[in-house]
Amino acid sequence: MTIIGIGLQVVAVFLLLIIVIQLFTMNKQQRIVFSSSNRFRENQLDQHYKTIQKYLKTEETEITDQELQLINTNEELRYALNMVLNYFEELSSAYNMGLLDKKYAYISFSEPIFYAYTRYKKRIDYVRMEAKDISLLNQLEKTYRSMKKIKAKEISRQRKKSPSPSMAQAI
Repeated sequence: MTIIGIGLQVVAVFLLLIIVIQLFTMNKQQRIVFSSSNRFRENQLDQHYKTIQKYLKTEETEITDQELQLINTNEELRYALNMVLNYFEELSSAYNMGLLDKKYAYISFSEPIFYAYTRYKKRIDYVRMEAKDISLLNQLEKTYRSMKKIKAKEISRQRKKSPSPSMAQAI
């Protein structure tokens, strides 16, 4: 090997080291940006929920036809609800693409996803029908179904662990 060959190898290793450092630094900056933008989005989400609560009751049941009509005719309410559903659609996309740890996502987001999908299913169906596009909010629906299966397995495991009422009385 010549001195020029060794020199080129040293330069190549040095450039590779610089690239790795830049990528690490850039990745760290992106995580910080994501973190601060996430806090900003959560604040916005809270504002949208407050707007929704001005018009609709917070219930565990699907919206009524009257509530759907209100959503469809009230621009402020419709915008707030669309922003909330879009937030969960984006979150669901990350979940379905495997960008989020499944266990963490289930623990952190399953209840809000269950609520949003169940409560506003009628609005979701209405939007799909109006747009003639059944793929709208399909990531949210896919995540809802996936997390419901996880919840069903948890319930089944809990039932197997706990004794039946007749066994508990016998003990």
